[in-house]
Order: sequence, then C-alpha cells, then structure tokens
Amino acid sequence: MKKLITFALALAASCFACVGQSLVSMPVVQNPLFGVSTNEVNATFPEDSPSVTLGSDLVITGGSGTYSYRWYDNSGKDLGYESTLQVSAPGKYVLDVKDTCDCLQTVNFNISVSGVDDIRASKAKISFDSMYGHVDIEGFDPVQLSAVDMSGRLWAVIDHGGMVFHTADLSSLTGGVYIITLTDSRGSVTSLKLIK
Repeated sequence: MKKLITFALALAASCFACVGQSLVSMPVVQNPLFGVSTNEVNATFPEDSPSVTLGSDLVITGGSGTYSYRWYDNSGKDLGYESTLQVSAPGKYVLDVKDTCDCLQTVNFNISVSGVDDIRASKAKISFDSMYGHVDIEGFDPVQLSAVDMSGRLWAVIDHGGMVFHTADLSSLTGGVYIITLTDSRGSVTSLKLIK
C-alpha cells in the first residue's frame, strides 16, 4: 500500500509539473565576425631609415570591439603590448590581437631592408597615375602590396584575400619616395621604388 501511495503522489506531482511549465525566451546576441585586414605583411624599408612602424595600417573589425595586443619575435620574446611596434632591424615579427571574448587573430610581418637605389626588379614595373592616385603593375602578379616611405613609416598594405590585382589605390600617400613591396601567391617578393 505504501508503494501505491508513493506512486500516486509521484504521478500527481509529474502531472502538475507539466501544467506548471512555462517558456522562457532568452535572446542571444553574437558579436560581429572578428577579423583583421590581412594576416601577413611583407615590407621593405630603407637601409638609412632608423626604424619602421608596424601595425599602423591594420584595420581590425568585429569581435567585442575592445582589443588587446601582443607583439613578439620568432623566438617568442615579447616586444610590446600596443597596437603598433617600432622596429629597427629586419626580421619576422608577430602581432596577436585578442578581443575580450578571447578570440584571436595573428598577423605576421616579414621585414627586410634595402637601399632605395639598390632596388631593381627584373620584370616588374609600376606606373603611378597622378590623376586618379593609383598604380598600375606589370610583369608581376601580386596578391599584396605594401608601401613604406623613406622615414620607415608603413603607409599602406593592400591585400585582396589572395586575389591577384594589377591596379592599387595609393591616393592616400603624400608626395615623396616610397619602397613598394609586391608579394605573389607563391610568396615571391619583389621591391620597387615609387616617386610620387
């Protein structure tokens, strides 16, 4: 009898539990897709320039909107925690960008040094259209272009996600001499001098 009463109470409780349920709506808000304008930068800066500033041209979008930065070299040595890094030697530098949700984007910077008069490209040619502010590229199939001025400032990185381009908008560059570094899809790099 005791078992029958316990069963009856359990059955009654489960029936009342079903009647007493309610639906709770919980909206979920997802941050926009977190990304950076490029994940690899190849650049050449002039040998007579004391340094080059990296990261100043990166565009970071989405995620939580608040970011932290960590710069380090190939050996993992920490170099800084700001959005930009000033370096005075060629080499490979890495920037990790995290948002407050711990989402991570990594950008590799491959920096070389060259004398501006030593730059000679065997096949590649660039011509600047001063009317429209763009350069036309011939004899090379770049997927990335970077522009560094004679003081070592990285002015522009143009990267169309691996797509080849032969025209690039450089209207944001002020007048002066620049080293233009072109990288193709196989990782071949060539540098040219641009006088704007």
